Amino acid sequence: MLNKEKEFSKVILCEYLLSMEGEDGKVKQNQMIVIEKNKIQFVGPVSNPLPKAKEVIRLNNHLVCPGLINTHTHLPMVLFRGLGDHLTLKGWLEEIIFPLEKKMINPDFIRVGTELALLELIKNGITTVCDMYFHTPVMAEVFESYGLRGLLAVDMLSSFSDWKEDLDSLCNQYGKENQRVYPAIACHAPYTCEPDLLKLSAEESEKRKIPIAIHVAETEWEVSEIKKRYGKTPVAHLKDCGVIGPHCVFVHCVHLSEDDINIMAETNTPLSYNPESNMKLSSGVAPILKALEKGIVVGMGTDGAASNNDLNLFTEMDTGAKLQKLKNPDKTIEAKDIFSMVTSSAAKVLGLSHRIGKIQTGFFADIIALDLNHPNLYPRNNLLNHLVYSASGREVDFLMCHGKVLMKDSEIQGVDEFRIYAEAELMRKTFFQ
Repeated sequence: MLNKEKEFSKVILCEYLLSMEGEDGKVKQNQMIVIEKNKIQFVGPVSNPLPKAKEVIRLNNHLVCPGLINTHTHLPMVLFRGLGDHLTLKGWLEEIIFPLEKKMINPDFIRVGTELALLELIKNGITTVCDMYFHTPVMAEVFESYGLRGLLAVDMLSSFSDWKEDLDSLCNQYGKENQRVYPAIACHAPYTCEPDLLKLSAEESEKRKIPIAIHVAETEWEVSEIKKRYGKTPVAHLKDCGVIGPHCVFVHCVHLSEDDINIMAETNTPLSYNPESNMKLSSGVAPILKALEKGIVVGMGTDGAASNNDLNLFTEMDTGAKLQKLKNPDKTIEAKDIFSMVTSSAAKVLGLSHRIGKIQTGFFADIIALDLNHPNLYPRNNLLNHLVYSASGREVDFLMCHGKVLMKDSEIQGVDEFRIYAEAELMRKTFFQ
């Protein structure tokens, strides 16, 4: 029960609310969300009189939802957007990305790329990401400044900074409760990380009680290469190295055998599904329906904007759902299950299901709203289906993360967007000099 005498931080009045509290995808009308500082105190029908609040936010003609969760990104790579778009993964990495990273990666590049990416995240309704890249403490500073939530993974292979120093810095500064930044470990892939490094990563993960994110079975070449080296699939190899389980995020998983799926199910290892990147780089279509049938938790990711080419989970949902139907014409995947992959299930993938992914009492106030006055959202036959198959992301005009409003009426608060655009263009001019 709400304390009627207490003055709360905010009350949000919702004409339509999709809370995902019951994970059933039901949209309720005329609801209110009561927020104190960074947490939700109450969700339910609008009362008369309203609870006392310092601010009342009226979202008429809007659909209010949990903030979206992107389970796999390389945010600073937005600065490489549009390069090598004709190449598949191996050529794209070896001919374009690795040489440019060797030349360009420094703290300033990371800062500019992260700022540009965070603008895109906010405008597309994304409040949380799981990111793998370099100079992670610099990224953490940008996240803190902007107010978004990030599980930021330090790359164990990085030649650009010392992984232990970066990881110590993150764990010391952001290891406490109620922070928006969560430290993690990144291992690029089984074909780039030697077994000793994978085992060290597993040890560090256990010691520090933090997750590991790793690309797994992304291409047929990778599966063939790992079998050649170790006589087993990437998933079986990672299990032998101790990189397996609910604290790991296996990204892509396009080429999984039945045994691989069983191993992941038995070890409760979650999966990050990145359909558009897998299409663009000709990697294939991940067996998501088989994974779901085995009880594997699946979240959705965009990958980096260099291989997608955006950070938009709305288009990702649409593409990802249709691909599964194309691959499995005799089976169905419901809109509520797809939307869960960017909200409640995505939170489970990141080990944060007790804090985010739903608009529920006790959860962090990560909330977005879509303006329904767009022709692609009429008639309102089924708003959940519209979210998955019709929305583009342009409809998001309100975003709150950790109880703080970061975008209102489509305006990002307290950020000079044109400064960031100008800095990104200056950075671009140095790429091929």
